[in-house]
Order: sequence, then C-alpha cells, then structure tokens
Amino acid sequence: MEAVAQVATGVVLLWAAGSKLRVRRELPDVLGAYGVPAVLRSPLAVALVAVETALGVLLVVRVAPELAAAGALALAGTFVAAPLAARLRGIRRIRCGCFGVQERATRLVLVRGMAFAALAA
Repeated sequence: MEAVAQVATGVVLLWAAGSKLRVRRELPDVLGAYGVPAVLRSPLAVALVAVETALGVLLVVRVAPELAAAGALALAGTFVAAPLAARLRGIRRIRCGCFGVQERATRLVLVRGMAFAALAA
C-alpha cells in the first residue's frame, strides 16, 4: 500500500508540474497572490516546477522513495500553509497555480493541499 501511495503522489506531482508548465508565464503572478515578493516570483516558479518534477520522477520510478516522499510531504506543507495564510489575510478566492490557473475558493485550495499532504504522508 505504501508503494501505491508513493507512486500516486509522484503522479500528482508530475501532473501538477506539467500543468504549471502550460501556464508558466502566469505562474509568477499567481505566486504574488500568495504574498511572494515580486523579486522572488520568477525564481520560485522555476524552483517549484523543478522540485515537483524531480520528486514526482523519483516517486514514480521508485528511486529513494522514502526520501522523495519526505520531500513531497514538506512540499505539501507549503501547499497547506500558503492558502491558509491567504485565508487568514481575508482572501476568499485566489488564482490557484495548481492544475492550471483558475480562481478558486481559498478553502478549496486549502482542502486540496491537505488531501495531498495526507497522500504524501
């Protein structure tokens, strides 16, 4: 069961990275909605896609799966913390960079991050 969860986590990460690549020009602006300073948005966008891709590949091909799963769980912490911080700042809807750029309810983005964290765990 653990291996299935790890591979599933990897597939989700690869899907997310691929979705972000399709909207790569918009991704820095999306990160701004989460409070990321302008100077960090482009480098963070590149880093996010790279980390999602690397962890996804490691999990799918089962290379260092425990380490990659720990990395995915750490990344999931960001996917929970970012929309939670936005929600606490009073933001009810946010452009989400996950699986395309669409405006969604902040609570939905938060719940989705929590579900990913549960899968990664």
